Amino acid sequence: MEDHGNLILMIYLSSLIVVLPAFVVLWWRSNSDKLATSISVNTYRYFLVVLHASGRWRDLLAAYASAFEFEHMAVNNPRKFAPLRDVVRKSGAEADLKQIRLYMDVKPYLSENILILLAYTHRLGIDEEFQPRLDDLLAWTEGLTVAMADANREEPRQDCHRTYGRTVFGRTKKIMSAVFLGQCLAQAMKEKDSSLLQIPGFRETELKYCNSKSNKVRNVHDFVALDIDARRRILRNFSDDDFLDVNEFCLRFPTATLKVAAPKVEDEIDDSVHEIDKADVEVTLTVKRGAGTGRFPCVRNLPDEKQEVWWVILDDKKHDVPLAIKRLKPKDFDDEGNATTKLDFVAGIRGKYEYVVHALCDCYVGADVYSTIKFTVEPKLENTDSLKYFDTDDESDYEEYNAEIEAGDEEEETDSDEDGEADGGGPASAVQQESSEKEGIDELSSAEEEDDDEDDDEDEDEDDEDEVDEMENGKGLGANGSHTTSAVTEDM
Repeated sequence: MEDHGNLILMIYLSSLIVVLPAFVVLWWRSNSDKLATSISVNTYRYFLVVLHASGRWRDLLAAYASAFEFEHMAVNNPRKFAPLRDVVRKSGAEADLKQIRLYMDVKPYLSENILILLAYTHRLGIDEEFQPRLDDLLAWTEGLTVAMADANREEPRQDCHRTYGRTVFGRTKKIMSAVFLGQCLAQAMKEKDSSLLQIPGFRETELKYCNSKSNKVRNVHDFVALDIDARRRILRNFSDDDFLDVNEFCLRFPTATLKVAAPKVEDEIDDSVHEIDKADVEVTLTVKRGAGTGRFPCVRNLPDEKQEVWWVILDDKKHDVPLAIKRLKPKDFDDEGNATTKLDFVAGIRGKYEYVVHALCDCYVGADVYSTIKFTVEPKLENTDSLKYFDTDDESDYEEYNAEIEAGDEEEETDSDEDGEADGGGPASAVQQESSEKEGIDELSSAEEEDDDEDDDEDEDEDDEDEVDEMENGKGLGANGSHTTSAVTEDM
């Protein structure tokens, strides 16, 4: 029993010392070449090359199919893809296939991925044996389209240096093309398709009927605005189940509005935007729908669940520069369907500007909205005193406090002056007062001396009187002197 226990302990220690570190090393090697979004660094670099050279929809589709995330896909026998290749060539997809530009060596999996995605976006039908591979391709829709947009934002724009005084990055149109590619992949649509084709069950027949003069339904918004009876008249050939799918799509389809405020600069002395100011544009995106939320959009073609995300882009229309980008998710919206965000930017040189705020939904085609703002950038402020480095309200309170103290000091000085005037008036009166006090002391001393002299005279007069009395008394004693002496002698 003890031997079995030692064996188990040795196996446990071996797993900790050898197996676990080996597993960590393998995991690190497999993920060290990926970004935080689980996108391969090589894919990101390739997207950077493609988007620098082109922003065409078909080139972005080929770049998507070339992503290094699909390297693991097995290469099939060319004969297996021959029927699908023939279908693509006989359809309108052949033109797209011929005009695709590749910016890397053709990988074995690349041509097969492009054929599958072209057949999917042209709605040519996919055999069941290719459906798992299509699902693998569509599972990366959001991650790869975000990577395309991020890669384009790394492209330096030296041509805008004069306007903005620095190097800005990216092109708005190419970023919007990447988002549009994601919309098409989510709804199985190609570049120039009508937005009506994303409605479940819609084909060219329904599209022509909607565009007729009697119906005048030109886009998905027109169809969603119809009441249920009008929809049923247009789709009279649909079964009840198919019509319920159409109504569900209409209820969940978003209708968006944008409210954009004028550019604002915080801690500024006025409402104007000046050169190199750090300003922001407050945007409120409101999304309404008949039912449901953005957490469950109608994207039936995607293999996994996906939430509705809105791209909000601040675009310099003249220079095609994306100054700010935000991605709003369902958690950013309140119960009323409102989401408020701020798009920060640094103002360019003085002049008039026209900016466009785009709001793009990554799940639907035709749901995008935009709003234009025009403003003027004023010359740079040269007076540095206008800058606030602390709260001026506190400064004003401090100045009021100092003013009160100074007023109190002045009142005290006034009171002291009044008291001085009442006592004799200022420094001169003080000297006079001191002189008066000295004279009084001298007079008092003189008076005391005179009293002493009078007392001395009185004492001298008394002494003289005593002497006179003694002299007078001496004469009387001389007559009676014996009698007096004998009397005394007798007493002794």
